[in-house]
Amino acid sequence: MSAQQAQTLDQKMAQTARQTVSRRKGKDYRNACEALPPLLMQCGLLPVLAWLGSSKQTCLKELREDMLQHLSNLGYGKNSAIEHWLREASSAEYQVCFELALRAAVWQKRMAKALIPKESTSENTGA
Repeated sequence: MSAQQAQTLDQKMAQTARQTVSRRKGKDYRNACEALPPLLMQCGLLPVLAWLGSSKQTCLKELREDMLQHLSNLGYGKNSAIEHWLREASSAEYQVCFELALRAAVWQKRMAKALIPKESTSENTGA
């Protein structure tokens, strides 16, 4: 058995998160990653993916691409077909995909906090 086959689901998600976050820069992307898990819990997967895709902010479009990459790596097809599949999925299938997306979002948040430094500004200090 190769090392790739022996990875747990969380290890695969952590690896994907590390790869995607390491390509990104800036506190805006970090902030978007930090906000993603509660946003998913409040709004749901498909509405969040649609909102991220419709945004004019580059960091939100990048986060959408990264989340689609997670789902693609988990076997939900190519990035462009995932949203269509979600619209056609049964409630049970959607729920499983949502749970996996939420776990992936938590890994994105963890990696963003670890790899993208939090920039302090003088605005926060009251100066």
